[in-house]
Amino acid sequence: MIQIKHRRDLSKVPQSNPAYPILDDLCTRLIDNYPGYDPTHDGWLILTQSDTLDFSRPLTEIWPDGTDEDSTLIALQYLWEGVTLEDGFYHAIYLANNQFSLYFLIPNFPELPDDVRESLEHSRID
Repeated sequence: MIQIKHRRDLSKVPQSNPAYPILDDLCTRLIDNYPGYDPTHDGWLILTQSDTLDFSRPLTEIWPDGTDEDSTLIALQYLWEGVTLEDGFYHAIYLANNQFSLYFLIPNFPELPDDVRESLEHSRID
């Protein structure tokens, strides 16, 4: 899981990664073009990676005190504000309140758990 809170964080993603141009565009539109952007208050981008993703583990990178089932991607599957599927990635928005959101970029890979895929498909708005 790679978190992108500032343009400089995009360097964590190799330019050869298919997600790179998508994240670059999202950085421009959601971070760079927003002068008052503060990830603490506004949220950030998250690239999930198929080779390291465990949908049942607590997301302590996002919620340091998250140690239970409520802080997993499986728990979030029921809370997506909206989902689209573009260029092999699910774009899933978790909106915590009127300002703070997490924008997940989830590869549509074969190992994606069925219940997670079903929830993403159920929440699709495209």
